[in-house]
Amino acid sequence: EKLSAQGDIILAQDKREFLIFGHSGMMSGSNFLETAAGVKTSLEKGYVMPRDGSITAISTNLEILKSNPGSLEVIIYRNGEQVSFGNTLDAGTSGVKKDYDVQAGSTVTFHAGDVVSVYVKSEGDVSWGDVTTLVEITTKS
Repeated sequence: EKLSAQGDIILAQDKREFLIFGHSGMMSGSNFLETAAGVKTSLEKGYVMPRDGSITAISTNLEILKSNPGSLEVIIYRNGEQVSFGNTLDAGTSGVKKDYDVQAGSTVTFHAGDVVSVYVKSEGDVSWGDVTTLVEITTKS
């Protein structure tokens, strides 16, 4: 009748965490984004996954400073290999752009120790900046 102890209120087995990537300021061409600690990622550097899980969502907000026909593709890498999930933003007009996508938990998986990083691939002569990209990961424990 009385609740004597309260544990984790979330009853689902899945736990969600968020990896924050970004860049403050202007960039031209293609480049890796930085972690929340300000460290520029690469094919080898990024967030190390502490447990097994999957990538379940990505969202990006950035500003096109110099437009040109083409696009910006936000690419997630796992252990230096591109995964089949990301964001694509039209670079044909200047201004603030956003994109977001979600997917099932078993689509793009990772293992404890895998490294996740994010790269922005530019098509055309485009300048962009002030990027915030959020990658949602889901783990079972």
